Amino acid sequence: MPDEKHHLGLCSKYRFPDLDPRDAASLLGSRVVYFSFRFLFGFIGILQNVRIYTGERSCTTLMAFSLPDYEKNVAEAQKALDNIHVLQHFEPLEMITHFETNNRYDIKNNLGQMVYFVAEDTDDYTRNAYRTLRPFVLRVTDCLGQEIMTLQRPFRCTCCCFCCPSARQELEVQCPPGVTIGFVAEHWNLCRAVYSIQNEKKEDMMGVRGPCSTYGCGSDSVFEVKSLDGVSSIGSITRKWNGMLSTMSDADHFEIHFPLDLDVKMKAMIFGACFLIDFMYFESSPPQRSSPHHD
Repeated sequence: MPDEKHHLGLCSKYRFPDLDPRDAASLLGSRVVYFSFRFLFGFIGILQNVRIYTGERSCTTLMAFSLPDYEKNVAEAQKALDNIHVLQHFEPLEMITHFETNNRYDIKNNLGQMVYFVAEDTDDYTRNAYRTLRPFVLRVTDCLGQEIMTLQRPFRCTCCCFCCPSARQELEVQCPPGVTIGFVAEHWNLCRAVYSIQNEKKEDMMGVRGPCSTYGCGSDSVFEVKSLDGVSSIGSITRKWNGMLSTMSDADHFEIHFPLDLDVKMKAMIFGACFLIDFMYFESSPPQRSSPHHD
């Protein structure tokens, strides 16, 4: 077998011909160690990027809605949450081709920390045939990819009289998935958006009252959440004005406010109402946004 002198001679001859054989071997060994570490850290970096693109992003879980599974663990954390930002993903291809794609949203707290992810689960034909009137399923997942809430909107025909109950839009909120905790129901009104937030028995709990014109060029559109008597203000759902982006696309930014001590189920219901409002008033092109019954 080749001895040590043979290896040292090769190192000196082919790698570092001007150095002493032992110095050349030492330098070669240090380079091997250096590039080995570079390869190791590069591989770790690739794994981290894979985790990011598969949804395992670093985020906080200050707002868990699932009941009763999460209630004991996050009840205290939820008390510190009174502000939610709903950020819809911008889809350039959708704007160019007018082919409707599944909506996606990032949910962040007031500190800009990622809280949840929301993804629409609707087939291509339904999305593009019914547009803003389409029935849909929205799946709310946490940072580990676990579905903690489901929002379902059934199809409601609007070809008949607007005041007919069968033409009014409705959203069912399930939290956890499969357990209905309430509904968001539209009420017919001549000039503004009006909704009621109901419990699982369809009993009215709160009301939502929108502006007379939802297409506010240059200004925010505020939907107030009020008590049943309409006197006390509970919170708000505000569609933020994003400049030219608001006129060119339907990638909206909503800000939701509610009291810190509001019941967890009612927080989830207000959260769900935001998406029904988005689909009815802000999903189509600007000329159609003044009424939810156009498409």
